Amino acid sequence: MQSSRILQIYWHQTRIILVRVCRIPLQCSSVAVRFDGMCEEASMRGKSADHNRLRWFAVRTLPSQEQRAQAQLQQQLFTTFLPVVEKSVRHARKMRTVRAALFPGYLFVELDLSRDQWRCINSTYGVSGLIMAGEQPMPVPEGVVETFITLSSKHGLMDFTADLMIGSSVQVVSGPLSGMLGHLASCDNKGRVEVLLDIMGQQVRVRSQANALMPV
Repeated sequence: MQSSRILQIYWHQTRIILVRVCRIPLQCSSVAVRFDGMCEEASMRGKSADHNRLRWFAVRTLPSQEQRAQAQLQQQLFTTFLPVVEKSVRHARKMRTVRAALFPGYLFVELDLSRDQWRCINSTYGVSGLIMAGEQPMPVPEGVVETFITLSSKHGLMDFTADLMIGSSVQVVSGPLSGMLGHLASCDNKGRVEVLLDIMGQQVRVRSQANALMPV
């Protein structure tokens, strides 16, 4: 896949999270995530980070190798951030809860391009390569990763419960109904929710926990 296409997918996912989950407007100068034309412009200009300070950069990993790539980068003393969510998967007729990357195939690394030997990242086990703009890594717009960090635990587990709104569209991410879409009908102060799910053409009211949902 061409790097421009990778960037478009990445920025599109980020924009959805920022607008629908974090409620951050695209016009906000500190976190403006406009992917329309960004890839082509960055490629033409060779856009790169300010070489005098730390910035966050996106690293593309090999399939399902996000956690392994993060561990390898941390062993090299790089500061990384891997936002994850809990979801249920079925295996051998059993459901189990696992932690999966919020952005499958990506994690973030903090770099000072004037100081850090960033080229070794591309040869790290589990890594496909840094997202580049010309010959330099392309920095994530300021405020994006910082926002994810404020919404996560120290282990990177994202918590969207504070952003659930009555009537909003949600996806069930854990439990036997994992993957289903619906609308949040009610929520109490103990984290118990009721969701209206569309099952076989009918709306079915289901009780669950707020941490089993993600806004969509």
